[in-house]
Amino acid sequence: MQPAQTKEGRAWLPLVILHLLAAAACFAFFTGVPITACLILMAIGNDPGGPMFFPMFVLGVVGVALLITVILGGTAVVSDLVRRRWRLPLWVPPLWVFGLVAGAVRLVFGEVHPMVPIGAGAVLMLAFIVHWAAVSATWYLPQFVIGRIKAVLGDRAGRQPAIAPFPLGESRASELPPNLPPCPPG
Repeated sequence: MQPAQTKEGRAWLPLVILHLLAAAACFAFFTGVPITACLILMAIGNDPGGPMFFPMFVLGVVGVALLITVILGGTAVVSDLVRRRWRLPLWVPPLWVFGLVAGAVRLVFGEVHPMVPIGAGAVLMLAFIVHWAAVSATWYLPQFVIGRIKAVLGDRAGRQPAIAPFPLGESRASELPPNLPPCPPG
């Protein structure tokens, strides 16, 4: 049974797995980096910050990382689905993220300086670009590697292997066509 194919021939199941793996990597990054930095700074300063500082910090970091992961992952899935349906330029989805974040920050925090929504939109747009580029590149990287391996091994129809089909030192002179002239000596 073949997985469901899109118009472009890309299967749905690998795409879902790819987005889930990218979301897991995003979550691990956004939790691991702040917690590691906090531990290093706590060790350098020799100040644990009180008995409840670190557990509350970890809870806050996990919550914010989950929120960012949901935003980036959801936007990446939606943009991938939209780009499958309509041929959009690559720069359109990052602009959607910028507008979405800047508008949401402006609506939620109406009294902030006008540069705050622009800065928040720019930061999350950059994070989205990295996340989305990783998803897009990861989709094509295994296909490229497998294609190169098949090209080297000669698994494609009508192609000869690029490597010697026999161990070094063996001769297959008997398999040469009989109409070839002999090789000159030397």
